[in-house]
Parts: sequence; C-alpha cells; structure tokens
Amino acid sequence: MNKLNIIEKKFITILTHLMTVFMILSILTIFLQLLTRFVFKTSIFWSQELLMLFFVYSILFGAVVLMYKQEHLQVDLFEKLPKKLEKALDYFVKSVITFVLLIIFYYSILQVNLSISAGQVMTSMPIGRWIMYIPMPI
Repeated sequence: MNKLNIIEKKFITILTHLMTVFMILSILTIFLQLLTRFVFKTSIFWSQELLMLFFVYSILFGAVVLMYKQEHLQVDLFEKLPKKLEKALDYFVKSVITFVLLIIFYYSILQVNLSISAGQVMTSMPIGRWIMYIPMPI
C-alpha cells in the first residue's frame, strides 16, 4: 500500500469519527432542548444554532465518507450495457461529478473568505459564521 492510500484511509477514518461525534452532539443538543423546554419551561436560545452547526458538519463529513466508499445514493438508468459503453458512461459521470465538485469547492472558498472579511458572526453565539461554511471546502 503506498503512502497516498494510507493518508487517504486515515483521512476517511478521521472524518468518520468526526461525523459520529457531531451526530452524537446533535442528539445530545436535541435532548437538552427537550429537557429545558418541557421540564424547566425555558429554552436555550443558542441551542438551535449549535444544532445547525453539528448537523451541517455531520452531513458534509458523512457525504465525503459515503462518496469514498461508493455507498451514496445511486440510480441505475442503464442496467445492461456493453462493457465499453458502461466504462465510457462511468468516466463521463465521474468527470461531471468532479467538475461540479470543483465549482462547489471554488465558491465555498469564496464564501468562507467573504464571511471572514465581512466579520459575520452567528446570531446567538459569539463565533464567526465562517465556522458554518468551512466544512464545504474540506
């Protein structure tokens, strides 16, 4: 196994663990919201934004892991094609996906930079809004 494959697998393992942690934190935040709202008859004003951050991180990291493992949602339009045509179609689809991901990467970097330079902060928490956008380029 070459060094690139080892680094790739470690990166995916780290993302898998991060995704799991953020999902657990999402569940705990929801539980905390329910507890404070129905037991203590009050709400935590910052919990909704925190939940949004945890959810965004878990979804985006999970999407990377699923794409790597090729376990994402797929639709087979053509089931029985000649091998050469199937290979060409697969190459075309992967090229289109790569092109779209490069566009998303470029504009997500612009969004992060714009958010940092504008000094945007979250509504109810004193952290920069760029924290919410940074998983996109990752």
